[in-house]
Amino acid sequence: MNARILLVIGLLLFGAVVYGIKTDKMRVTTVCRDARLYMDGGIDAEIESGGLSFHRDAKLFRRINNKEVYLGTYIIDKETPAHEVVQVFSSGEEMKLSIFKNRPQNPHGYQGRIEADLERKKISVDINCLAKSI
Repeated sequence: MNARILLVIGLLLFGAVVYGIKTDKMRVTTVCRDARLYMDGGIDAEIESGGLSFHRDAKLFRRINNKEVYLGTYIIDKETPAHEVVQVFSSGEEMKLSIFKNRPQNPHGYQGRIEADLERKKISVDINCLAKSI
């Protein structure tokens, strides 16, 4: 009987660990591409949400030779509600991503703008954002 109890407790602990790992996974909710589609040197962004302590972050990429080079992750500490006309995600003074829902949506998504400090340079790029949950 002790073996059965230990087996059940072990299986419950294993299930809790698997559930914790699955819950901690970040999921991409919004994908933003440079408005100058497929331009070498263009900036792309992905907004992810999730984690055990729910949070959002933005991963930035630069397109070089048709490959995405990872530039960094910014933890989003300020955002406007999703029902606002202009939804803004920002990470302090380092990164600000704005999605304009009041402008007509084009085939590539909503128009937006990203302003960030990358590689000791200040960038400001027009983007198109398509989301699973905008």
